[in-house]
Amino acid sequence: MVLFAIAATGSGMDRIIAETPSVSPAAGGVPALFADASLRRAAAIELAAGRFPAAAQLARRATIRSPLEPASTALLGAAWLGEGRIAAADSAFRVSGQLGWRDTVTQTYWMQVALLGGDYAVAAQRLDAMLRREPAQAGRPELLAPFESSAAGRAMLVGRLAQRPGWLPVYFNPTGVLGPAQLAQRAQVAALLSKDTPLGCGGISPLVRRLITEDAVTPAHDLWQQHCAPARGAIISDPDLTGGLGNDPSPFGWQKHSDGSIRLRSAGRGGGLVLENTAPFTRNFARQMLVLPSGSYRLSWRAVGADGRVSNRIEALSACSAQGALPLAARRASDTRMSGVLRITGACEGQFLIFRITPGAGELEFGSIRLDPMER
Repeated sequence: MVLFAIAATGSGMDRIIAETPSVSPAAGGVPALFADASLRRAAAIELAAGRFPAAAQLARRATIRSPLEPASTALLGAAWLGEGRIAAADSAFRVSGQLGWRDTVTQTYWMQVALLGGDYAVAAQRLDAMLRREPAQAGRPELLAPFESSAAGRAMLVGRLAQRPGWLPVYFNPTGVLGPAQLAQRAQVAALLSKDTPLGCGGISPLVRRLITEDAVTPAHDLWQQHCAPARGAIISDPDLTGGLGNDPSPFGWQKHSDGSIRLRSAGRGGGLVLENTAPFTRNFARQMLVLPSGSYRLSWRAVGADGRVSNRIEALSACSAQGALPLAARRASDTRMSGVLRITGACEGQFLIFRITPGAGELEFGSIRLDPMER
C-alpha cells in the first residue's frame, strides 16, 4: 500500500528540477572525466520535459559512471517514478538517501513520502534541509502548501522558523502567486510564531503589506500588533509624529500624502511638524489607516500658528478609502488644541484618518494627536 501511495509524489517531481531547455544536448563525445555530469544534466532536461524513458536511460548511465553520486541515483528514481515503476523508484531513492541528503530531488521525494504517511516532523526536517541549501525555494507556494494547509503542518513549520533559518525572510515575503486560502494559512503560521519568536516591525512588514493588498486588513493588523512591539495596544501609531511622515514600514503608520506645495519639517525632539501650504487651495498632507472597533472616538490635535494661538487651518477627515473622505466637525478645545468626533462605522476593516491644511500665510505647528474612545 505504501508503494501505491508513493505514486502520488510523481505529480510534483518535475517541478523540483531546475528550469532547462526543452531539447536534450548530446551526452556523447564528452571527456570521461566530465561525462557523468553531462549525463546528469541531460537526464534532468529529459525529466523536466516528461520524457521519462530517455531520462531513465541517461540517469542509469550516469549512475554506472558515478555510483557514489546521489544526484545520479535520484534522477534515476525520479525517471522511474515518471514511468510508473514505483518499487524501482523507491529503491533508487533509498540508495540516494544513504549516499547524501543534500540532493534536492532526494529530499523532495522523502519529504513527500513523509507527508503521505502523516509524519509532518520528518517532512519538515526534509523541507528545512532543502530550503537551507536553497533559500529562494521558500518562495514556491506549492512546496509549502502541504504544511500550511493543516494544523499539524503549520506547527512543524513554526518549529523550523523559530530557529530563524536563512529562508525565513523569503517565506514571509510572498511575491509570487498565492491564493487567498494559502495566504490566510501563512498568516496563521506567522501568528503562531509571534508567541515565542516575534519578527519585529521590519520582519513582518512584507507579509502585512501583502495581506493589505488582498483586503485582509484585520489579519494584517493583528500580525502587526503581535510582531511589532511599539504597536502593541496602540490605538494610533506614533501620535506625536516623532518619526515624521513616510518612514514607517507599516501601512498602519503615518504616510505622507501631499505634493511639493506642502513644506514640512520636524518641530524638534518632542515630535510634531512645522508645515506650510504654499498652494492657493486646501491640501492633504498626512494619513494613517486605523483598525478599530465600531464606535465614537474623541480626536484632538495640537495646531498653533505663528502668533502662538490655536489655528483651525488644520482639518481632519475620515473615510474607507483615501478618496471621498469627509471632514470632521472640529472646534477649539484649548488655547493650542482642536477637537472633533471620529466615528468608526464598521463599513470597512481599515478606515483612513487624513489631515489637511487650508491656504493661509505663515507656518503652523502640528502634532500631539490623541484618539480616545468615548463613553457609550
